[in-house]
Amino acid sequence: MQDTFFDTINEYLQPPIDFLFDGGPVIFMPIIIIILGLIFRQGLSRSIRSGILIGIGFIGIFTFAFDVFGGTIGPAAAAFVQNTNSDLTVIDVGWGLASSITWAMPTAFGVIIVCFLVNLVMLALGSRSFNFRGQTFRLGTLTLDIDLWNYWAFGFTAALTYVVLSPDDYLGPELAYIIAMIFAAIHAIMAFKISDWIAPCMADPENFNLPGISLPHGNAMMAPYAFAIDKVLKKIPVIGTAKADPDSVQEKLGLIGEPIFLGLVIGFVIGTLGYYEGLTPLLSASFWDTLGTIANVAMVSAAVMYLIPKMVAVLMEGLIPLSEGIRDYITKRYPGREFIIGMDMAIIIGYPAVIAVALLMIPIAIFLSLLFSALPAPFGMVVLPYVDLAGMVFYSVLAVMPSKGNIIRGTISGTIQLIMILYTAGIMAPLMTAAGAQAIAQGFEFGLADVQSIFGTDITITSLDAGSNAVHWMLILLIFPFFTMEAWTVLFEDGYWIWFAIDVLWWVGYILLWYYLRDEPTKIAEEKLNIDAAAGTI
Repeated sequence: MQDTFFDTINEYLQPPIDFLFDGGPVIFMPIIIIILGLIFRQGLSRSIRSGILIGIGFIGIFTFAFDVFGGTIGPAAAAFVQNTNSDLTVIDVGWGLASSITWAMPTAFGVIIVCFLVNLVMLALGSRSFNFRGQTFRLGTLTLDIDLWNYWAFGFTAALTYVVLSPDDYLGPELAYIIAMIFAAIHAIMAFKISDWIAPCMADPENFNLPGISLPHGNAMMAPYAFAIDKVLKKIPVIGTAKADPDSVQEKLGLIGEPIFLGLVIGFVIGTLGYYEGLTPLLSASFWDTLGTIANVAMVSAAVMYLIPKMVAVLMEGLIPLSEGIRDYITKRYPGREFIIGMDMAIIIGYPAVIAVALLMIPIAIFLSLLFSALPAPFGMVVLPYVDLAGMVFYSVLAVMPSKGNIIRGTISGTIQLIMILYTAGIMAPLMTAAGAQAIAQGFEFGLADVQSIFGTDITITSLDAGSNAVHWMLILLIFPFFTMEAWTVLFEDGYWIWFAIDVLWWVGYILLWYYLRDEPTKIAEEKLNIDAAAGTI
């Protein structure tokens, strides 16, 4: 039974939290930008203009990336999976429902306060460092995370931790709440450190060309593995030397190398996989209906390739002048102090290589689910990719960042990461389902009914987005075997200790790779693309 103290907190603070977070970045980020502009003396008119432009940019990005693209690609992908009669039992309901569950849990308000304070303390520590085995490591962070809306990722870790621990009679809700806050704080610390680490790639003119901006974002948490995968790929003949960034592809292939044509082709393939039902007479109505549906998927994919970069440009028109003004202000007041603004990953999903790899990864995600579903428990894949297929642009960012937009290496890296994402999403499924049930029991409606209308009410839910944020799994699975859930047993047939061992190995690999590759983003940013490489053919 939930403690009265936390019920009281929710009663008074949930309405303003709902107002801000239900509006998403479209409402939240302009408010934050205007406030920051005023704090750093950027002037009222300039701050308001920047806030409005950023809100407009987010509207365009989310409209095309999720409403238009997701509303077209998602059903096509689901139709393909249903045509295969697969046994995938867990439904990907998307990051939107995951974030709604987060803000409906009793841990929601505490996460905002704790993680914001963590960021302030780490900023205060700044560049202070310590030495370990002859190496210097920064104690604090350079990242001021203004993307408070995406604190939901830290909150999701806290929510799932609370779901695991709160039913335990020995711990009680108070201790469960405290442990949940500790886990959220650890997640936030890692996110701020990752943001600092990848900042050189963000600033690289040959990569994203966004100096002073980085990504303390949930989807960036795979960075150590992403950079390690690309480092291996660079050593493989042909793959490692092929020039496959969008500009090089377009230069060599002309029209068929343009992003819009690539989007058209991939969309046609996805539409065909979903809606093609075999040979029908050329003049029959069913043939032309099917062709029209497939053509619509193809054109929407091409449109997304063209229009999302335009919307990102609008967002950046508001962000860049303000971020430069804030950086200049801080430099004058605090000479020598470095400073990075933490933003939503949406600011870079409009880059052609990111979208191209994302489109390629959609059918790959489905094939991987079907392929690995045949494995015996607890290793059989159980997740049906659905809603978050539209969010594949977020997962592809870390696939292309280490290669500076190389589509070939990005697709291979993205495929390897997808395997991790799909397994992690499956492992989290019973927890997310339990958290959703708890939110509904408290009277919160977060859109689950829409998914249930398609797949039925007796479903287990998850999110690929939650799977891409590996920290959910890495932290919670360390305690999960000790607080077992019946639903998890049914899904994975007592695979607790196997996955616990894998999780420990994941932690060891994550830390060692991060240490070993500590200078890798800086080295990549300093490298120049070898345009004249004779081996650079596709």
